[in-house]
Amino acid sequence: MITLFKSLLQMVNVRKFWVIRNKNISMRTPQGVSAARIKRFTKENVKQFYDILEPELNKINFNPSRVYNVDETGITAVQHKHTKIIGLKAELMDGAPPGSIGKCHPSGWIQSHIFKEWIDHFIKHSKPSREDPIILSLDGHYTHTRNLDVINKARENHITLICLPPHSTHKLQPLDVALMAPLKTYYCQEIENWLKSNPGRTVSPYQIASLLGKAYVRAASLEISINGFRKCGIIPFNRDIFRDHDFAIHEKLETSLQDDGTKKEIPLETDSEKQITDTPADKSKPHIVILQNVLIQQNAKTSIVENKSDFVKPGDLNPLPSLPGPSGIKRKNSGSAALVSGSPYKTALEESQSPKITKTLKEK
Repeated sequence: MITLFKSLLQMVNVRKFWVIRNKNISMRTPQGVSAARIKRFTKENVKQFYDILEPELNKINFNPSRVYNVDETGITAVQHKHTKIIGLKAELMDGAPPGSIGKCHPSGWIQSHIFKEWIDHFIKHSKPSREDPIILSLDGHYTHTRNLDVINKARENHITLICLPPHSTHKLQPLDVALMAPLKTYYCQEIENWLKSNPGRTVSPYQIASLLGKAYVRAASLEISINGFRKCGIIPFNRDIFRDHDFAIHEKLETSLQDDGTKKEIPLETDSEKQITDTPADKSKPHIVILQNVLIQQNAKTSIVENKSDFVKPGDLNPLPSLPGPSGIKRKNSGSAALVSGSPYKTALEESQSPKITKTLKEK
């Protein structure tokens, strides 16, 4: 037990010393990323998005005041428990951020008609015109990209709708990148403060708007907004904002697959490097192990490490995680970045929805 504790202590000290020597490295808590986001956040998808965005930014002379992003998120009266509201009373909006509107649905999710009402609200405050158009980026939710009422409204009011690539909002959506996390953190803090000031009571739907309003004022700062658009490479426009390491795991997956999609075996060591046997090592004799480019000569008393290269890369010690290969089942509409308000997209959407409309009319 004492030996194990000493070993762990040595590992912690080595890690701290390594961080101190490398000033450009900091300790951070890893964040979980879904396999779908890793697979779909590719150089090709990102390039396609910037190829659509750049000419639209040229049309507005890269004016940052005319570039917007929209997204939805969920908040509750009690953490980890969803509160459903069937009817919306005026009191439920008490204390909401100035200029807010309130809508509801029994499911608790955004709906096409609700998003259309939000677009009307957005147009009222942003006031787009032919001389002063607007760019609005959004994710590929069906209420955004499969909503003809919204697309027509945007075209009539000089709003350019640009859909982000699928499973890439954690990198390309300013609200996800910069605002949502601090907003929810401040919202939880406001709940805690309210509970301390009101002992014995619970937060009800009537307090949500007020608590959210206080959290929003703290989170919606100019600095956070600027950082969100900058980190996404939107304003200022920078199509090279993402480096090779941002796509490293996806590229590792791609190189590990055959042309037909089947997974191929990648040897970890060559035959000349494989010196490990199944028989136990004799402690009285030197035990030689060659692993990648590191030669280790070890016996009972000494341990000598000779590195054939100048340094050992972090990936040699802790390689990137691997992902399972494709299942062979391809989704019909995998989605991609698109100019949603453009004529080709609108025409294709109308053609895809016309059979459904005809079928509905016949049933009636």
